[in-house]
Amino acid sequence: MRNTARSSVEETVPGITNYAHIETTVACSGAITPASVAEIKKMGYASIINLAAEREVIPELIQAACTPERLSHAVLSLLNDVQAAEAQRTAVRTVLDRLRPSAGTPSDAAADAVLNVMEQA
Repeated sequence: MRNTARSSVEETVPGITNYAHIETTVACSGAITPASVAEIKKMGYASIINLAAEREVIPELIQAACTPERLSHAVLSLLNDVQAAEAQRTAVRTVLDRLRPSAGTPSDAAADAVLNVMEQA
């Protein structure tokens, strides 16, 4: 594990190229193998929405957990419960608003973050 900045920590996770924790989120680039999903789950959540929310906003039905029964239950609960569906939409909007840069595009914000880390190195 290598600490690249105060808020970013790189780790080696088998099956993931360029893995880093960035505050409460996870950034991955390159191919991700099915086995690596289990490693990410040990660290919290696999979904960027859930990682940023620090709770399960969106059900994480990944690999063995993604059964027809569980998937249909998750979908039907949102279709049959208007309040649950609205709560999920509100939570997702809140996370997306927090992740959205105050100015410019996400790509601009990412480039600025990389430049800031490089300047500190």
